[in-house]
Amino acid sequence: MKLITVTFFTYIRSVLLYLLFTLPAAFNPRVYLLSVVSACVLGIVAWAVFALFTFLMRLLRAPMATTYFLLCLAVAIGVLCAYAALLAYATDGMHFWDIEMFSLFPAAAIIAGWISIYINRKKLRRYFKPVRYAQLINCSLHQFKVYLN
Repeated sequence: MKLITVTFFTYIRSVLLYLLFTLPAAFNPRVYLLSVVSACVLGIVAWAVFALFTFLMRLLRAPMATTYFLLCLAVAIGVLCAYAALLAYATDGMHFWDIEMFSLFPAAAIIAGWISIYINRKKLRRYFKPVRYAQLINCSLHQFKVYLN
């Protein structure tokens, strides 16, 4: 399985978790359907940000704890970019997104993404070579010595 496929399945799982988390909002079917459509359509923006960060983390070769932290940060950045796109393209009939209660939708999406990363952590780990901090320090010192000579 390629890394892009793993990131896409992580995205699909997080969308499904988001739909489950926001199910109580179904008391207002219009809001819930708009939430579902925006999660499916604008969620691709969040997936693209997450995939980009994933490939950058692979190049960076950071320790796994740092990699997971930055991937969780990528989820938050991606969801906030998608939410900003939703607010930018919102029509007059979608003014309810400005109410504070509806700011829980991006929070639910971020939490769903974090849970999805946690569930897929073993699949994601295969694509990152673990590097210990001592290796990073020794490598940096060696590069610094070469640079000085």
